Amino acid sequence: MLTMDGPAIVLREGRIPVALRSFILVLAVGIGVVIPAPYLVHAEWTRPAPVLLLAVTVILVAVTFAAFLLRVALVWTAELRLDPDTGTATCRRGGGWLVRVDEFPLAALSPPRVILRDSEEGRFAILRQPLPRGRAPEAAAFRSEEEALLWRDRIAALIAAAQ
Repeated sequence: MLTMDGPAIVLREGRIPVALRSFILVLAVGIGVVIPAPYLVHAEWTRPAPVLLLAVTVILVAVTFAAFLLRVALVWTAELRLDPDTGTATCRRGGGWLVRVDEFPLAALSPPRVILRDSEEGRFAILRQPLPRGRAPEAAAFRSEEEALLWRDRIAALIAAAQ
């Protein structure tokens, strides 16, 4: 979602719906606990080394994947604020316990791109704003391709004015 906050342009990415977030949490707990449990219960030091190595591998993979799913479920969205008054772009990512804030000078940003994708309901536009570090935030809730191009031009003009 793109909005204006005075002279600043704010790009907020959409959140994962609560039902999907809950499903991912249940899946993460299930994978992180249920898969390793039998290996932990039945592991004995008297088993051959390849069997123990397989058990350790299964446990590590399951716990790692569960941690990834927990991160997906608990991380909120990204917010990119392009502020011409301060000449900075502030990207806030995170949620839960961790919030990461990166600041870049507006002059360091490149202009955004509009990408057109096809779907069952027709073509839709995605506006992607590249950043010097990290993943590029995207906005896709446009009524038309022209609206996406209008926002692209506004952002490009704001970046050009800072250089």
